[in-house]
Amino acid sequence: MEYTKKFDYSNRVIKSGFVYYDEFDEVVTLDSIIDSVNKNIIIYDSDDYIIDDFLAAAQSILNNRNKLVIGLINPKTLDLLKPKGVYGGFFRATDVKANAAIIIVDKKTSYICWDAAHIYKTSLFDSDLYDYINHIIWAKTSFEFCQGRLSKVENTRLSVVKPNFKEVDRDTKYDLATKDFKANDLILFKEAKCDSDAYVFGVDCKSAYSYNGDLYVNPFENFYLAINDWKSIIRSESFKDLPLSKLYGRRIWVDGKNIIIKKQDSISKTFIKPADEYKNFQPDFEEIANEYTEYALCLDVVVNVNPMVLDSSYKLADNYKKLENLSNELSKRLEELSKLLDDKKAKKQIETIASEKIIKEKVNLYNKFIEDNEFGVDSLNNKKAFSKLKFEEDMLVPSDLIGKLYKKGKELYLALSKETRIDDAKKWLQENNVKAVLILENA
Repeated sequence: MEYTKKFDYSNRVIKSGFVYYDEFDEVVTLDSIIDSVNKNIIIYDSDDYIIDDFLAAAQSILNNRNKLVIGLINPKTLDLLKPKGVYGGFFRATDVKANAAIIIVDKKTSYICWDAAHIYKTSLFDSDLYDYINHIIWAKTSFEFCQGRLSKVENTRLSVVKPNFKEVDRDTKYDLATKDFKANDLILFKEAKCDSDAYVFGVDCKSAYSYNGDLYVNPFENFYLAINDWKSIIRSESFKDLPLSKLYGRRIWVDGKNIIIKKQDSISKTFIKPADEYKNFQPDFEEIANEYTEYALCLDVVVNVNPMVLDSSYKLADNYKKLENLSNELSKRLEELSKLLDDKKAKKQIETIASEKIIKEKVNLYNKFIEDNEFGVDSLNNKKAFSKLKFEEDMLVPSDLIGKLYKKGKELYLALSKETRIDDAKKWLQENNVKAVLILENA
């Protein structure tokens, strides 16, 4: 039997979590940057944030004599330039690390890049940015790759000095910032439980703050670079105490896992009950609904209640074997008595006993016959040969029309031949003081 109950969870409140933003289109592409180059382009990428994509996009200008490609990369990547088919441009290797890749076009436009999908134009061109990269190129490099040749850097230009960066005021309260700044809202780098309103960035930007619409990010040392079109950096935003109806259709993060709220879902459970109980069983829908661990505006709780049915795990009760042994012994004795006695009246009694269908009554008739012992035959006085037989309680079995007894573990079961025999089975159990669970012989 199947029962269904609907639960409306649209007003169920989630205390806190993060809502993921929809995917943004690329704000700036490498192709558009390469197309804008008039004279030269510089890329500083110490940790392979974007260098492979950059080299693929820059093929058109790598061998252009009128446009110079200058690269500041790590030693391992420098060694792989020629195997990758790069023969043009001027590249140098450095161990000086940066938190993102920097691209400068024609010494007037700059970009910060975390990967090909997250490239952002800086709000203003900062000369300190160019001077810092120029300083590394001439004072902090080990090998260079130029016109297809790899060589060691023999001379450094110590005269190309590193600029002094202006110290950022960390005690000023900003609109939003990472934990090392004071801010109204928090910038995180992965979703986590937090008390304040927070945004999670989808890029590896360890230190940043926003001010007057610009986002100031830290590409290296204590230098901060301003970018204004930065919304696609945000991966998710925190929320508090919102109902499922307000969050439906969004990807959200709650308690350490990403979830999607479904419009409708269902949970099902099956109960197996004795044959005389399953039709009246009342499931606890609330308790079953509480087992649902996902999120849906509407939940259908489907409950199937089925009767217990005989299968191979049940074994025929010992009653039948004991009863068979008793019946065989009784038949044997009646046969011997019939041969032993010549009295017609006695023979008639034996035939009556033998024809009795109910084994318990048959035993009673036999015992009475032995007890009377009116025939004067010596053998009847032999108590070993013709002692009384005893019908034990564990030999009781119902009529085959009702069903058969089975055992499973320590429990006794009465498998009904038909479901309509429930009342007959209960009556038999009560009359014979037998305790057994009612099951069906067939589904």
